Amino acid sequence: MTASPPNLIDKIYNNRVLAHILFWIIILLVISVPKLMFAKNSAFSLIDIFLLPATLPAAYFLVYYQVPKLIYKKRFVAFFFSFIASAYVFSLIARICTVYGFEPFAIEGEFEQEPIWEIVTDLKALVFKYITPAYLFAFLLLSVKMIKSHFEQKRKSDALRNEKQRVELNFLKAQIHPHFLFNTLNNLYALTLKKSEQAPETVLKLADMLDYMLY
Repeated sequence: MTASPPNLIDKIYNNRVLAHILFWIIILLVISVPKLMFAKNSAFSLIDIFLLPATLPAAYFLVYYQVPKLIYKKRFVAFFFSFIASAYVFSLIARICTVYGFEPFAIEGEFEQEPIWEIVTDLKALVFKYITPAYLFAFLLLSVKMIKSHFEQKRKSDALRNEKQRVELNFLKAQIHPHFLFNTLNNLYALTLKKSEQAPETVLKLADMLDYMLY
């Protein structure tokens, strides 16, 4: 019996690069479409695309380094300082992308841009305006990652439990078969001593059962 070919969901699930690309496309669509429908300036619906240089590294640095290497290993002090430093860096990148990338694209006419020095030193704006956009997708990706890990652990646990049951069943069969065969042969021996007419029928049934068990 040949195995059925993997479906599209299995192919996407097993291809991490494709799965991550689709994840970001879906997230951007879910965030951008409502903004496009209700925003007065449609250009503002694209701000999340301009923030990708900040949101992408923030998400993967949190999910694949800070959480597994620091949080899971109970290095909480290292995680605290690491998160403070990374939050500053990614919020800074988000503000630079906004000021020098998104605003010239979305705002018509002349407008005043903050100089780099002001962007770097204005911690209040970074904390209250840009840390949330920089880390919104990061915590969303972390949630998806944790849910996926939970189901993978459950699947592995179920597979181990099933394998354990299979081994125990095989061990039980190995214990039962010799006893069953021994008792059957004793009964057959008793029938042959009595020259019973049931002896040939018993031999035939025993042969059929052994054939079935071997199969």
